[in-house]
Amino acid sequence: MKVRSGFVSNSSSSSFVCEVSGRIESGMDMSVDEADMFECQNGHVVSNQYRLGSAEEIDVEDSLQEIINLAEDPTTFDQALSVFRGLTGSLYQYGPANKITKDLQNLMVEYKNDGFEAALIQLNDILSEVEREDSYVDPKYCPICQMIHIRDEDLLRYLILESGKTRKELESEIKNRFSTFTDFTNALKS
Repeated sequence: MKVRSGFVSNSSSSSFVCEVSGRIESGMDMSVDEADMFECQNGHVVSNQYRLGSAEEIDVEDSLQEIINLAEDPTTFDQALSVFRGLTGSLYQYGPANKITKDLQNLMVEYKNDGFEAALIQLNDILSEVEREDSYVDPKYCPICQMIHIRDEDLLRYLILESGKTRKELESEIKNRFSTFTDFTNALKS
């Protein structure tokens, strides 16, 4: 049986696996929000029931739309710039948003130099790019990032590191000590 974590996609169906409980949600063109889960900046997919505190999400799409609306009128350019600066400051905290942030910075320079019309077209293009990733949950709300829940894979990596042996050495030790998988699992039960 294959075990997958995070986002799994097959054709137009989508599945999300909570990395805390193992709960799986699937559906046609389902988003992480529709699965009642969130993805933190470090890529952990977790059920909303395990979210710590009340997560502050940055709604990139709404913020970009607000910039577009304000920028359509040259008299509200300063307001568009203010919203942009707030969005840029927030996005710098999140790794996946760095490209979007850079695009926005370049766009605001273009606003100043080349006028609004060309920049608005590009801003709409950026908005299209971020429709799928319209919010990022801060790691402080993720039980994995906050070490409240430790995944088996992380625990295993830690134990291998702490043993002072390589994975290959540990595998060899297990193979030499146990002749069958049943012997191995029985020893783990005791």
